[in-house]
Amino acid sequence: MARDHLYHRELFEVLRTHPLADKGWIKQLTELHEAGDAAEPRFVRFFERERKALPANAWAISGQGTYRAGHHYKGLINGKTPFDLSLYTMLLWELRPRTIIELGSFHGGSGLWLADQLSLVGGGAVHSFERFAELVSPRAQHPLLTFHQADLSDLGTLDAGLFEGLAHPWLVVDDAHANIGNVMRYLDRFMQVGDYYVIEDILCDFEGARYDEIGKVVDELRYEVDTYYTDNYGYNLTCAPNGWLRKMG
Repeated sequence: MARDHLYHRELFEVLRTHPLADKGWIKQLTELHEAGDAAEPRFVRFFERERKALPANAWAISGQGTYRAGHHYKGLINGKTPFDLSLYTMLLWELRPRTIIELGSFHGGSGLWLADQLSLVGGGAVHSFERFAELVSPRAQHPLLTFHQADLSDLGTLDAGLFEGLAHPWLVVDDAHANIGNVMRYLDRFMQVGDYYVIEDILCDFEGARYDEIGKVVDELRYEVDTYYTDNYGYNLTCAPNGWLRKMG
């Protein structure tokens, strides 16, 4: 996958001989650009990654647990860190998904935010799934957004017919933390090469057996970690460390 548009190669080529090149912040950006180009490969196997986040845990930096103003969207709780809101906007621009599948709706703020963002990059559909439908605010409404009630511990509550008809590329955002391996296997039946599957909050599993279980499924289904997103602000400085996954084959 080309990275030119991500690193704005054409701008940096011009800056090499431009008077602005002497400015400190321009020089720093240029060095970061060159370091990014040298940091190959972009996509790596799950177990090649370390179980750590540097310089710190994104949750700790952002004060995620307080659910204060920085984590609301249009008055609804949107439980994503500022780092991840930025990362998702970049992925949406690069991927231009036709379908976003959100697992775990909670208050509906994140689904509403995703629908608004999707409308800016060409449209499509957001399908958000929540076990406790009463948590979703009636104010979480958007023409591109549909909420579904489903219990991910029981895959029979998912409608295969729905997934079969959804346009690609897909972005799956797993923020439900339930039955992850089996849910991933289920959705993978309908996914195509180039689709993305983001497993949020996997940091909670770094020290446990579930991390290895998830990794085995990721390898089995041939997904790889996209380090452009995991490491954009620092090594795994995201609420989905080692969890920004691209379907490779």
